[in-house]
Order: sequence, then C-alpha cells, then structure tokens
Amino acid sequence: EYTNHSPQTLNEIWFHLWPNAYKNNETEFARQELASGKTRFHFATDEDRGFIDSLDFKVDGKSVKLEYDAKHIDIAKIILNEPLKPGDKINISTPFRVKLPSSDFSRLGHTGQQYQLGQWYPKPAVYDRKGWHPMPYVNQGEFYSEYGSFEVRITVPQNYVVAASGVMDANAEEEQQIAE
Repeated sequence: EYTNHSPQTLNEIWFHLWPNAYKNNETEFARQELASGKTRFHFATDEDRGFIDSLDFKVDGKSVKLEYDAKHIDIAKIILNEPLKPGDKINISTPFRVKLPSSDFSRLGHTGQQYQLGQWYPKPAVYDRKGWHPMPYVNQGEFYSEYGSFEVRITVPQNYVVAASGVMDANAEEEQQIAE
C-alpha cells in the first residue's frame, strides 16, 4: 500500500531496482568500483553478477507501464493509470526474481551457503518537497529511502538459520517443531 503523503498529485512513482546495479559494467556501481581501483566486479563472470527481472507492476490489480531510466538500469518508474491525489492510497504489486551476485562485491550477495540480502526488492524512491529522489545504487552505505512495512515469508531448508529483524510467527515455529 503506497500513500501519497505529499501535497502534490502524483502521475508516476519511481522505484529503485538495485539488484540491477550488479548486471553489467555500465552501472553507476560498476563505474564507482573501477574508479576506486577495484577491478573484481569489472572482470566478473556472468555467474558472479546479479539482477532483478520478471517485473509486472500492477496498481490496484490493473497493469501499469514500467519505464526504465535512460541512464541507470537500476531505476525505473511506473506510470499511474489515474493520478494519485494527496492523501490517497494505492496497492502496488509485482512479482520479481532476483539473481544474487557474489558477495565479493557488496552487501547483496552470496558465497557458498551464506546469503546476504539488502536492498533486494523493488523499492519506492522518496518523494519530498524537492520532488523525486531516484538514485542508482552505489556502494557507500545507507540510502535516502522511504519507510515501509512489509509482509515477508521466508522458507529455507531445515539446516539454515535466518537472521532478520521482525517478529517470528509463533504458529509457523510450532508447525515446524511438530513436523520434526
């Protein structure tokens, strides 16, 4: 659910698709790595790179147009079918698939059976008094981001340990113990 907290009517909503920062050598992340003398990503194989795809955004159950930023493949916007007035809410949904890069590059990635997930989902950009703040992913720490509340279900093999913030669903934990 996205609420327009601004005094302006919105016709579009920008999203960060930051897993695409690991897609090729044309991203801001790739340029930053090379400029700082780090060549590991520049010479990475496709196997070690990552991306996000299979996006099919819908607003209140209706398809909307997705347009990628001309310069940054890790930024895109959805064009709303109807303007979103101040104070109004819409439901935005999309399936997506993320291929995790090697964790040798940054915080998103995997090595062996260890998975580090940060900035891995389509994430709305901030809209404030200065307008939209769509920005490409760079490896410099935290970002100017919207606050949000998400419902996430994580299913992993029994021998995995999940370290995350949030509240454990006691019923799911009990069901797992009964199944054992």
